[in-house]
Amino acid sequence: TDDETLNLLSLTYDDAGRTLQAESLLKDAVKRNSANWVNYNFLGSFYYRHAQYTQAEPLLRAATELAPDSPSPLSNLGGVLLAEGRYKDAESVLKRAVAVKPNWIGYSNLGTALFHQAGYQEAARMFEKASELRPADDRLSRNLGDAYTLMGEPVKAAEAYTRAVQQAQKLLALRPTDPQLLENLALYYAKLGQKANAQSTLA
Repeated sequence: TDDETLNLLSLTYDDAGRTLQAESLLKDAVKRNSANWVNYNFLGSFYYRHAQYTQAEPLLRAATELAPDSPSPLSNLGGVLLAEGRYKDAESVLKRAVAVKPNWIGYSNLGTALFHQAGYQEAARMFEKASELRPADDRLSRNLGDAYTLMGEPVKAAEAYTRAVQQAQKLLALRPTDPQLLENLALYYAKLGQKANAQSTLA
């Protein structure tokens, strides 16, 4: 009956493709202990991962009400709103998340919400903050580069994309056959105009 153990077990089931068992465990946890915000957060995150956003949103809102001082459910709720294209709503929630506690996911998602509303300068500032908290993440450098590109700052954009290449290469040294990493690296080369490197990486 330990919530933490069962929630972690549900993640293992989900990773193994046993989604019905994962969902059942998470639903049972919410029923058994409806006062624990973590249970709502886990179940809401499960539905988010499976693109069931209408089911995820009320669960994550419940988690934020039960734990208004926790950034995790706020960041997750913001992620759902982003996925639904509700960028202004997402911006409001994510500003609360980073005000409660600065965290890289909150800053990254907030940057994305601002980016989609053409607030490129403010988006870049959020991506910079996210990168400071998670300096090895190539995706954050790519997002920063995209914001700089649309701000009309090609030199800063190239610096960000170059950093993304370096970060991805370090990860590839550990996981040389990771297809997602290779795809990301090819994209960064393309953004830098390095066509030959992009094509060879894709191949």
